[in-house]
Amino acid sequence: MAKASFKVLRSDKEIMLLPVASAGVCILVLLTILGIPVGFGLLSFQDAWPIIILFYFVSSFVVVFFNTAVVACAKIRFEGGDPTVRQGLSVAWSRVGRIIEWSIVAATVGIVLRSVRRKGGLVGTIISYLGGLAWAVATYFVLPVIIYEDLGPFAAVKRSIQIIRKTWGEGVTAYISTHVIFFLLGLVGLPFLLLGIWSLGFSAALGIFLIALAMAYFVLLAVAGTAVDGILTAALYKFSVDGKVPGEFEGARIEGVIY
Repeated sequence: MAKASFKVLRSDKEIMLLPVASAGVCILVLLTILGIPVGFGLLSFQDAWPIIILFYFVSSFVVVFFNTAVVACAKIRFEGGDPTVRQGLSVAWSRVGRIIEWSIVAATVGIVLRSVRRKGGLVGTIISYLGGLAWAVATYFVLPVIIYEDLGPFAAVKRSIQIIRKTWGEGVTAYISTHVIFFLLGLVGLPFLLLGIWSLGFSAALGIFLIALAMAYFVLLAVAGTAVDGILTAALYKFSVDGKVPGEFEGARIEGVIY
């Protein structure tokens, strides 16, 4: 199914621009509300926690907004259209109220899990990671639900869980398999990063080049992963609700995995 998602991505390369824009906006927000004040001595790191928390919530909104646009583009594609970035953003903007609500919920859960991991030692770390995995699976279909059904955050989570129960095997398999695939792809860039760090000892130019190459690869991988995940989520939602396999996913054995 990941292969089918890549097929959609190849035919609609503009979708890749949405995760790139998301990362760019997050960096811009970080520099604006934290980096510039700290750089000019207007704010110390000790006093920056309220702003860091604010950035966490703002970046949550930015990421959810652009990821919703990715799912919207996939929806347009599956319905026979040729999606553009503008169309995806337009659909996401039509749900901006729901996106804000969901961003607050998602960011709050993220902060709680981080707090448990930081303060709970080994047990807290285990609980945090297991809780994070359970939360990720339970909310797997939240963005398609927001787009298709226009539900609030708690109703969207409830609806997502209902779909997960119906498509349990695929909900878990899709989430884990895509992350495993991109984790393995990430390992490809690791030797270049380590070699670059090692090369700094005798050739700064070579070391910086290799490190930059590795970082660029990781960024590209993260962008592709976000786009693929959005496409796959939209496809699984459409099949689980409508019972129809998007044309791009024909032959991907999606029916056999879900039921």
